[in-house]
Amino acid sequence: MAELGDLFVRLLISHMATHIEHHYVPRFLLKQWHTRPDDKLTSFRWEHGQLISDRYKAKSVAKEPHLYSMERSQTVPNVKVEKEFWGPHIDDPAALVHAKMLNKGINGLNLEDKKAWSPFLVSLMLRGPTMIHHIRERGRDTLLESLDKDPDEFLAIRGDEPEATLREWVEKHMPDVLDDLGVMSLPELAFSEKLNLALLNVTWGIRSVHAARFDLLIGDRPLIVGGTFETSFLVALPISPTKIFFALNNEETLANMKDRDHDEFVRLANLSTVVDAERYVFATNTRQEQFVKKFLREPNSI
Repeated sequence: MAELGDLFVRLLISHMATHIEHHYVPRFLLKQWHTRPDDKLTSFRWEHGQLISDRYKAKSVAKEPHLYSMERSQTVPNVKVEKEFWGPHIDDPAALVHAKMLNKGINGLNLEDKKAWSPFLVSLMLRGPTMIHHIRERGRDTLLESLDKDPDEFLAIRGDEPEATLREWVEKHMPDVLDDLGVMSLPELAFSEKLNLALLNVTWGIRSVHAARFDLLIGDRPLIVGGTFETSFLVALPISPTKIFFALNNEETLANMKDRDHDEFVRLANLSTVVDAERYVFATNTRQEQFVKKFLREPNSI
């Protein structure tokens, strides 16, 4: 009987541990930077004034516990956004498109592939730790502003409640609602018609840079974005150390990209990757350590 009790506890703990680590750069993408002999990638970060490089599996980087969880004040937070949205609706379909692009190129994609890849690109604008913090704060401010609109209505129905305002009541009795409202909006944001149509109705391409001196780097904010969706823009994403996806709506930008030789193109792409990184940059090896050291911002300078 005691053994059955121990088994139950182990199963319960195992269930509680499911989907705790939330990956803001999906593993299927980062695995492309795995190299021999250990089948891992190189991760760069600043720590105590030193640029540190370590070797990790893709599953062990670009993640944060309960980043997208709701009800985080509870013993077992609600991981529905990670488990039921990012995985099945964004990352899993995008992984299939990613594999197809690597094998067949951009011309191998059909409309359904593009409709799966576009929200994945949008998701990369949303899901990093800094942006999620901003989204949570914005959701909180929006809800509090709404709660403050009709104070007399709350006063008329509050009865014996000690709180003077509806804001105070919600902050005391439903604090998770304030923290979670922004996260609840992530599915709607990722499938934003405006952003996805902007991406779908422009030129898509993949540039191979096998002949370049250095590999492409990828960061914890992997999407390279220039311009605005309202005017002229470029969106690019390294999809392997030697291939980069791009979407753009300006023929001059496309011509300018074609004019760059492989080495110059890779350097410019890597510069954007490193400068835009929040904390981590990932590579196949340490050959670009000095480049990363020069351009990756230290945490206290961000």
